[in-house]
Amino acid sequence: MIRSRFGLALAALLGTLSGTALAAGEPAPGTPERPLIVAQGDSLGSLSGPELDDRQHGLSIDSLNAIAARAGIIIRRETWPWSRAQVMVQQGAADMFVTVPTAERQAYALFARQPMFHADTVVLYGKAGPQAERIAAARTLDDLKGIVFAAYLGSGWTLEELHDQQVTWVNDRPTVLSMLAAGHADATLSDSLLSHSIVAAEGLEAKIATHRIETPHPHYYYAGIRRSLPEAESLIARFDAATEVAEADGTLAAILQRYYDTDKPMP
Repeated sequence: MIRSRFGLALAALLGTLSGTALAAGEPAPGTPERPLIVAQGDSLGSLSGPELDDRQHGLSIDSLNAIAARAGIIIRRETWPWSRAQVMVQQGAADMFVTVPTAERQAYALFARQPMFHADTVVLYGKAGPQAERIAAARTLDDLKGIVFAAYLGSGWTLEELHDQQVTWVNDRPTVLSMLAAGHADATLSDSLLSHSIVAAEGLEAKIATHRIETPHPHYYYAGIRRSLPEAESLIARFDAATEVAEADGTLAAILQRYYDTDKPMP
């Protein structure tokens, strides 16, 4: 069955590669003459580097690099604060990103059908906070009604999940963690892949606790290309076919293992 799916995906990928039609004289998007510009958010922890100042490696970066290589698509990254990175895709200054496809993002970006990776949702909170005992016992968002959340600007997933909750919005994720450690907010939501690395990067393991929690929408990360790019549909089809190949041959699982010990349970 795996070989059959692998063969079909590879055939679809090669067929799409050979069938791309372009306007005369214009360089093809995704070629050396016209790379696809990837809007990379900063402060993404292990999604974009083991250290926060390393933009060249990480789960999201390595996964997209592997998929783009299989699709024969040339990409180039530019890094902005995450809220700005999304605006750059929306306005056409960048071509694509890797993120969770919220309703707002789907309005201006076309997303692949195949996710690159996924994660559970976790709640992070200050161990000495006034709501710590209640949060530690919580297992669903309904258990957290009435607490004060903190979130960083540009987190569209949080905006959807906490639309009926009290949220204090700040500029970046490190500020969110500082607020939790200082008791200026009760909790924040993140994903199980990212939570440990962002807390460790700020040196706050002794002050911030985390555990899994059920939310309506888990974190599934997809490649998304702006709808205003005329070749968006053909490019996303190539990403889809290449993602299926990379999953079937074990490449994506190996990248995940590189950053997380998948044999051990995450917190």
